[in-house]
Amino acid sequence: MTENAAEEASGFDVVSEQPSTMDMRSLQYVDPLDHLTCPICQLPFITPFQTKCGHIFCKSCILETFRSPIGQKCPLDRSPLHYKEETDGEANIEEDESAETSTETPKTRENDIFPAPIIISNITDDMRVRCLNLDRGCEWIGPRWSIKTHLLLDCGFTRFECNNELDEEPISICKKLTQRRYLDGLNSCPHKEYGCQFCGEMITKPDEEKHFTKECDKNLKKCKGCLLEFPLKSVEHHERFCDKFVEKCPAASIGCDWKGARELLTLHQETCIFTRLKPILDEKDKTIGQLRESTSFLSSKLEIILDSIVQGKVTNVGFPLQLDEVSSYSGQRSKRDSEEDYVHLLMELEGLRSDFMRIQPSISALEAQQQMISGLVAQNTHLMEDMNNQRMGLNSVRQQIQFLLMDRRPRGGMMESLMPRNSVPSVAATVSKESLSDDEGSSAGRSNKL
Repeated sequence: MTENAAEEASGFDVVSEQPSTMDMRSLQYVDPLDHLTCPICQLPFITPFQTKCGHIFCKSCILETFRSPIGQKCPLDRSPLHYKEETDGEANIEEDESAETSTETPKTRENDIFPAPIIISNITDDMRVRCLNLDRGCEWIGPRWSIKTHLLLDCGFTRFECNNELDEEPISICKKLTQRRYLDGLNSCPHKEYGCQFCGEMITKPDEEKHFTKECDKNLKKCKGCLLEFPLKSVEHHERFCDKFVEKCPAASIGCDWKGARELLTLHQETCIFTRLKPILDEKDKTIGQLRESTSFLSSKLEIILDSIVQGKVTNVGFPLQLDEVSSYSGQRSKRDSEEDYVHLLMELEGLRSDFMRIQPSISALEAQQQMISGLVAQNTHLMEDMNNQRMGLNSVRQQIQFLLMDRRPRGGMMESLMPRNSVPSVAATVSKESLSDDEGSSAGRSNKL
């Protein structure tokens, strides 16, 4: 078997023969800030240094610029700068020919770049970053200053050399790079092979998770929709398209309680009121979330600034300001900024409130229409049931009439067949005699009157 895919992914490794160096520039920031990035590398400051002209760069970036053809000049405004390495044994960086002449000797001249105010380092170190082992599966997020501690002491995805003995002759020590989560609490080498409990294939502990989820054909899982069993590696893809899979309405977060099969979801969305309102409410929630984040960010930065002020002195562009000067200016500025932010927030909240009041009648009208439609649907259902009952009654009456007609037709034919043929003229003669006697009686009566 090959190494686990998670181990082949990029991340942080600790090797005994090499120092545990960490590339801070490869960190992924959760919320990067544009105004805290180095103009040279375009990344958040790492060991920020400030020039006498007020610009801030990463220490390594500005020193690398000094070694370039530009020389000892500010990369932004080309101001001449002087810097001398303080570490013994390192070659001093020569000044550029265009640097200003000075009566001081190079040994006594102060450097024109120096560490930036501590508040810059504190803010950048507090920025949230993701773990370097993100590609291996670590979801840790924390401040930048704690990333090294996390990787060396806590992260289960950091790879170390396996120091367990191999069951081989002669006995040797396994030196494979292995994630911490496979080494903790184990007395035997995690690379020892054993049979899979489902298919019997030989695997190792680091390969177990990959084998169960992506390779094993006999590790079955039941679909939550159609209740059929599929291999674990393909059940997720099946559930993504299974028509029987039970889903909630997309507007469940704002109050819709509908649940049903995926094949009925489209029909539900056509009549769901909450689905029509969800985009509007999501936009409002997004605006409120942005306001909350802005308020939280401003509050945290204000606390950092106040903590620095309390220490007695704040460095601003290389010039020290006394506490009373800083406190008076910062107090007025922070008060003015706070008032402006408060007014801005009030205006945003008023806008949201007016939008909600404008939407509320529409919501009530839609609910009333929904109730009316539900009532009409119920009434229509009752009418359909009544019509079906009447149709069934008419069909039964029609059948009874047909049965009666069928019963009478044979009887009429039998009477005609049983009647004698000579009886018909006798009856006709009787009728003619009766009519003649009636005529004679009527003529005698007329003669008597005459």
